[in-house]
Amino acid sequence: MSYVGAPFDYDLFVSYAHAEAETKAPLIRNWSRHCAGRIRELLATALNVECDLSGSEVQVFFDDRVLVSGQPLTQTLREKVQHSALLLVLVSPLYPNKSWCLDELEWFFQQTSHDGRGQEHCTVLRIQPLGDDAWPKRLRDERDKPVLYQDFVDPLTELPICLTNLSASQLEEALLKPFIEIKGKLTSLRKQLQARRQMTISGTQRPADRPVIYFEADPDEEALWQSLKGELRDLAIVRPANLLSENGDSDPLDREQQKQRQLQFASSDALVLLHGRPSTWIENAVANGYLDRRLLRQRRRDLPWAILDRIGAPPKVADVYEVPCVPATSREWPRQLLVALGLSVRDQGVVP
Repeated sequence: MSYVGAPFDYDLFVSYAHAEAETKAPLIRNWSRHCAGRIRELLATALNVECDLSGSEVQVFFDDRVLVSGQPLTQTLREKVQHSALLLVLVSPLYPNKSWCLDELEWFFQQTSHDGRGQEHCTVLRIQPLGDDAWPKRLRDERDKPVLYQDFVDPLTELPICLTNLSASQLEEALLKPFIEIKGKLTSLRKQLQARRQMTISGTQRPADRPVIYFEADPDEEALWQSLKGELRDLAIVRPANLLSENGDSDPLDREQQKQRQLQFASSDALVLLHGRPSTWIENAVANGYLDRRLLRQRRRDLPWAILDRIGAPPKVADVYEVPCVPATSREWPRQLLVALGLSVRDQGVVP
């Protein structure tokens, strides 16, 4: 498992031009392999100590012809590039002329466009001189200039620094810069992915896909109200937390009371009134609810409403005010209630 973890098999993919066919010499390939190996050792030394017992550790892919015999080369490389968290590009004059190199760039950035990464997840080393006009398009910024890179060119030979002396201190010191940059990118990406995985763990967080219902009832019916709230909670967020004792002196036209109710309903998706027993409470609740909804409409806000009937006989006031009435007599009543309110029943896979 890679250091950054799923969905990446590799932390770093090294993309470079071998140059052996053109130069008839292995110097560029050997130098590139040494640098990639040294960066891997530095990363492993710094980061593997953070890994837990799950088997994760720094993984670097360097194409040194270690691919499994018989595998389609194109598909194998594509999968390895697209399952790599970061890309390290060693740019040389041959690089933009090599179809494999350009394919690796394309595959990597195609994947980043799908998962939210970008050019910041690519580190570029220029190892031989290359004119601005010859740089691959994928390695250009918004001004069509080469992306910021680290220069590993020997100004005297115009070859990679320390090409014939891989143990030189100059090369060791130079490699610390890309190591530090890549290490910072890996630790940052690891934290992001860990946070993302934590959020997707079942039960950690629930998406905001449930409607908010303001559920009113006669204070004398609190036990029934609490029971029905429990049945509805899987499909909706139900408010308030507790029923308030009814004030006999309450005036539905009182401005302060209206203000408080408007605030409550403004943060709700629907209003539900419980018809739990024959009483005058339901008549007053419907009348007050109608007034509240009319005030909300003046603010261009419609509040759907319904009566949840527990008795089996809808109250007459429902016809007068044309309130949808849903019987709470079957197991399907919570879903039926949300449908009557015009709300999506996401947990049941039903969108009315």
